[in-house]
Amino acid sequence: MAFWTAALPLVASEEWQSGTWRTLEYADGSGRALGLLLSDSPPEPRPRLHL
Repeated sequence: MAFWTAALPLVASEEWQSGTWRTLEYADGSGRALGLLLSDSPPEPRPRLHL
């Protein structure tokens, strides 16, 4: 999460979170922007990004 908040103008939402899920939103409160899900799966040989 530290990478995304440093790279983008986003902050962690206190409302939308759990032990495995975190939502980042715009600092001005204009809306949610990115959801991050923790995965315990081992990395794949060929990384994939799901949008």
